[in-house]
Amino acid sequence: NGSQTIELWTAQGNPTAGSVIVNFTSSNYVVVFVDKFQNVNPFVPFESAAGANTNGQDSTLCSTGPSTAFTNLNLTSTVNNALLHVITGARNQTITAAEPDYDQLAYETAGISGNFINSYLHQMVLTLAGTDNISHQLNSSVGAWVTAGIVIRP
Repeated sequence: NGSQTIELWTAQGNPTAGSVIVNFTSSNYVVVFVDKFQNVNPFVPFESAAGANTNGQDSTLCSTGPSTAFTNLNLTSTVNNALLHVITGARNQTITAAEPDYDQLAYETAGISGNFINSYLHQMVLTLAGTDNISHQLNSSVGAWVTAGIVIRP
């Protein structure tokens, strides 16, 4: 319904302790996840960034779509032992059965009753190069969801 957006931002350097400051010019409700990684390929650190919503993978439509109780995203790695990093936002829904191969790193919520976003951060190591499908089961097929992911190369 056009109410959710996921943005993936990347930076490169040596991880250090400290704060990350995020400034917005305007926003209703915001959840921010910050992760630092080591042993990332310095020449080609990322590949296969992708997103999906109820309209499908890499859909440009965001205001309509079928109601589904399952998220669905494919990520492809061309190298072994890549880290698949996935963010999911479920509007007025919760993940009741996460993709079993993935570890949940974080969960945050923003908004008010009737208009809240549950945000989840999951990741897994894909030991062999190839494509992995990430599908989380939601508690309801009524509502909107959005998911995005990126492959982090070792």
